[in-house]
Amino acid sequence: MEHSDKALIFDNSGTTPIRVVTKNGPDVVFEPNAPQWVEAQFAAPYRARQASLKQLDAVAKGSAPNITISEAAAQHGRSYRGKVVDQTAHHALQESEDRGFVIHDKALGPKRDFDNGSYAQITYAYDKGKIPAEEIVQRIEREARSKAFRVYGFNG
Repeated sequence: MEHSDKALIFDNSGTTPIRVVTKNGPDVVFEPNAPQWVEAQFAAPYRARQASLKQLDAVAKGSAPNITISEAAAQHGRSYRGKVVDQTAHHALQESEDRGFVIHDKALGPKRDFDNGSYAQITYAYDKGKIPAEEIVQRIEREARSKAFRVYGFNG
């Protein structure tokens, strides 16, 4: 829901479907008549993920108040390199070599945790619209590093 521009979620468990969640741009409204499952399945996870973003935004601003902070564009083949500064259960904050701070949504890639303070190349790869296994992502990252070393003549 967070990555969509607009969303309407209905509960059709009764005789008439009722709207329970509306998203329009950044505005999300949880209707007061929503059944309990909406709290468990949408509202609580949404609040937790928003708190995660806020926490990492504060970390980035604390280290460099005027730095650019953006969410990673999770497009097939897109890659980000740099130091992983911090992470939560939902997101990772990376100080990108060329983009300032980038926040990665862990739900948009294979399940993995990073070591804070370590260098990482985070690559988005989708296999026919699905998130591939971690081994495939690691292979793609190795191939990208190998290609960069050949093209730019790096040793190491």
